[in-house]
Amino acid sequence: MKELFTCASCGDCAVKLGFGFTFPDTYICTQRGDEVEPDDGCTLGSPGVPVQAVEACEVDVSGRVGYGTEVLD
Repeated sequence: MKELFTCASCGDCAVKLGFGFTFPDTYICTQRGDEVEPDDGCTLGSPGVPVQAVEACEVDVSGRVGYGTEVLD
């Protein structure tokens, strides 16, 4: 029988960090590709610590001015 790993102790899990007071951390299964709860589990995982999820975002800073910075030559 295969060992059951909970998502909070699975190396195939990614944690998407929340921000502010209203957005909690969310767990994402990298095997299944969907959101899971920390105490969910399956036999697909592997022991380890969940990694931090990285989300790509597009930012346009053209035409913006920075204050309190020095320009280095």
